[in-house]
Amino acid sequence: RGDRAPPEKFAKRAVELNPGNATVWDVYRSSVLEPTGRLDEALVAQRRAVSLDPLNVPIAFRLAALLNYLRRCDEAVRQAQLNFELDAKFILGYLVVARCHESNGNFTEAIAAWRKIKRPWAPDKVLDELQAVVDSPAGKTDRKAYWRARLAWARRYAETAPDQFYFTAVFAAQAGEHDEAFRYLDRAIAQRERELVSLKVDPQFDPIRKDPRFAGVLKRLNLS
Repeated sequence: RGDRAPPEKFAKRAVELNPGNATVWDVYRSSVLEPTGRLDEALVAQRRAVSLDPLNVPIAFRLAALLNYLRRCDEAVRQAQLNFELDAKFILGYLVVARCHESNGNFTEAIAAWRKIKRPWAPDKVLDELQAVVDSPAGKTDRKAYWRARLAWARRYAETAPDQFYFTAVFAAQAGEHDEAFRYLDRAIAQRERELVSLKVDPQFDPIRKDPRFAGVLKRLNLS
């Protein structure tokens, strides 16, 4: 929170002083351009970072994530695949793959990608339950069935795990539980969860983006 002018000023100055440094461009994208919704500029900066350090897998991964924020999922998945060629063990790339499949309603493919990640918030037991929902008659006709199942699990898990209110808000928004989504965003803000920096551009919140309360949340975070 607070005035964003000083960080932009310092980030621009860092780019001027170190135009050949990939990390400087990456930080400029992450600290200034992306949080404020300047995604076209962010894409230019991140592509520059990748060109300066093409073997840097985390920087390349963040390019894939940015393409997802731009809703260019085909390109995002292709970039993630390139990341796997650089380092097959960098499993965070599957986050982009999973979220792109979710945005397209390809839930079986999304579940397969989540299985690659092996995080506490996506254990096999939960993924098995999700797959059963997707394969059920209701799951085949109701896109929100998948998200309701994710929300049911997240409600329990978020109470005992750090930095999970943001993602629970995602599931609530996608499930159509908009009031609950805003309640969890309030809790994420209270906990100062790091993912909030992406709130303005995260396509997972598209279902509530036009709600006046969303603009209010962005204003509270100085992201409007």
